[in-house]
Amino acid sequence: MSFQARAKPVITPHLPQEVVQRIFSLRLFAGDGDLVLSLKDRALEDLFLYGESLVLLDSLATLYLFPGLTRLCLKCAERDGVLDLAILEPLTALRQLECSRWQHVNLWGTTQLLRQLTSLELSSCGSAAVDAELPSLRELLMHTADAVWLTGEHLRLPQLTQLGLEHIGVVAVQWAAVPQLEALSTVDCPILNTDTLAPLGHLTSLCVGPDWQTDSSFKTANEVLQAAPPSVQRLRIKSFSERWLPPKLLQRLSQLTSLTCDRLAIIPQLGALPRLQHLEIESHSVAALTLEHAEWLSGMTSLRRLCSIGHLEMKGGAGLRRVQALRKLLPVDCTLEQPMLE
Repeated sequence: MSFQARAKPVITPHLPQEVVQRIFSLRLFAGDGDLVLSLKDRALEDLFLYGESLVLLDSLATLYLFPGLTRLCLKCAERDGVLDLAILEPLTALRQLECSRWQHVNLWGTTQLLRQLTSLELSSCGSAAVDAELPSLRELLMHTADAVWLTGEHLRLPQLTQLGLEHIGVVAVQWAAVPQLEALSTVDCPILNTDTLAPLGHLTSLCVGPDWQTDSSFKTANEVLQAAPPSVQRLRIKSFSERWLPPKLLQRLSQLTSLTCDRLAIIPQLGALPRLQHLEIESHSVAALTLEHAEWLSGMTSLRRLCSIGHLEMKGGAGLRRVQALRKLLPVDCTLEQPMLE
C-alpha cells in the first residue's frame, strides 16, 4: 500500500493499526511547518520526503525508526542546505538513495557506511563529495551540478559498474577506486580528469557528448575518447558536430562493435572500425543518406545492422524506393531498420 500526505504543516496521519501494517510506501510533502515522522510500523520500505532543507534535516534524525527502509528519496523545495549522508548510517537495509536540489551533499567516512546501498543518484545539486567505502554500490548517477568530487583516501567502490556524469561544471574522479566499471557516461562536463582512465579493462560501454555552446566541453569529450581503454565495445555520441571528433580518436577503439550517433557526418570515419556490426543513426531517416554515405557503408563488410531512428514518410512510394535502393548498396549480411510513416 502507498500513502501520500500533503498539508501545511505535514504530520504523518494517525491511521488504524491494521492500515499502518500494510503501508510499505510513503510520500510526505512539507510546507513551512514541521514534518514529523510518527509511523511506528517498521515495515516501511519506500519513503519520499520533499520540503525545505531545514525541515528535511530535522526529519532525518527519526529515520532510525524504519530499519527496513530500502528506498529513500530526499528532495529540497529549493537548492539549499548541506546534507551529510552519514546520518543515514542506521538504515542498514537501504539499497536505493536519491538526493535532489541540495546545495551540497557529502559522504565521508573511515568505516563502511550504507553497506547494502546499490544505487545512488544525485541531481540538481550545487556540489557533491564522496570519499567513503560503499562495498555494494553498483550504480552512481550524478547530473546537473556545479562540481563533483569522487576522490579521497577512503574512496572505494569495488562493485561499481555504472557511472553517469552529465551536465557538471567540474568533475574529479579517482578512477582507481572503480576497478569494475563497465559503463561510463560523460556528457557536458567541461572539466574532467581522464588520467588513469585507460587501465579500466572492464569498461565496455561509453557515452560522450559536448555542450554545443562550450568549446572546452568539446575538448573534454575528445580527452575521454583518447583515454578510453581498447575494451570499449559500445559507443554513443550525443550532439555530434562536424567540427568535432577527428578520425584518429575512433581508430583507437578497435574493439568497437556498436555505435550510436545523431549526425551523418561521422559515416566517412567508420572505415577505421573493422569490427563494427551495429550502427544506429538518431534523428535522421535513410532519406538523408547521400550516395557518398552509401558508398562508405558498402565497404563495411562487418556491418550487420543499420538502424535509422527518424521516421520516413511513405507518401507516393518514394520512401520505400529509397529504402530498397539503400539495401542494394549495403553489405549482403546487413539488415536495414527504418520506421515508416503512412
